[in-house]
Amino acid sequence: MARRKRRMVTAAELVAKLEADPEYRRKEREQERKRAAFEAELAKDEANLVKDLARAGVRVTSVWDLVNTQEPYPNAIPVLLDHLKRSHHRRIREGIVRALSVPEAQDIAFSDLYREFQSISVEEDFQLKWLVGGALAEATTPSELPLVLDLIKDPQHGKGRELLICVLKRLPPEERRRIAGELSASLDDPGLVQTAKSLQGGPDRPKPARSSRRRNDPI
Repeated sequence: MARRKRRMVTAAELVAKLEADPEYRRKEREQERKRAAFEAELAKDEANLVKDLARAGVRVTSVWDLVNTQEPYPNAIPVLLDHLKRSHHRRIREGIVRALSVPEAQDIAFSDLYREFQSISVEEDFQLKWLVGGALAEATTPSELPLVLDLIKDPQHGKGRELLICVLKRLPPEERRRIAGELSASLDDPGLVQTAKSLQGGPDRPKPARSSRRRNDPI
């Protein structure tokens, strides 16, 4: 006896079935309510930051507008550094740090980012410390390099140093290879050692570029 073939359910049919399910609609409404409440909380938290940016001639609806733009915003950097020292929601602090990870922050952002990196423990917030390390690497000038190297060598910063060590990419090839060699022989973390070794034979110093730093869905 021949078997009857099962008809495949189309995506449209599946969606229609879900939409007809009261429990599914209830959960969907609840998810939307939570999302709206979260967005309202963030907007309230960063209201003063948005106003201060506007006074500096930078008009945005959120700090994340800066994170997602490819246009330079030098006038925003002092405002961002001021708010880095203030109390903000974790998501807004992340946006501030990401927005400071740009070439125009060099020369003026190092001290504040250096203090911020040291103030965050790996156990407290690894991801934020990791992001601050990337911003600090971007802001480091040759005269400040010894301070950053001390941070890279300090085991208390753990894997929060993973982006910080990328500061070596911005050095002239010969100096980069020398310092990377010294670090690969002294670092405590195998991952950092591997990165240091890869930088010994890495390409010449790249031209500064603005990377894509898109916002993640908060929920």
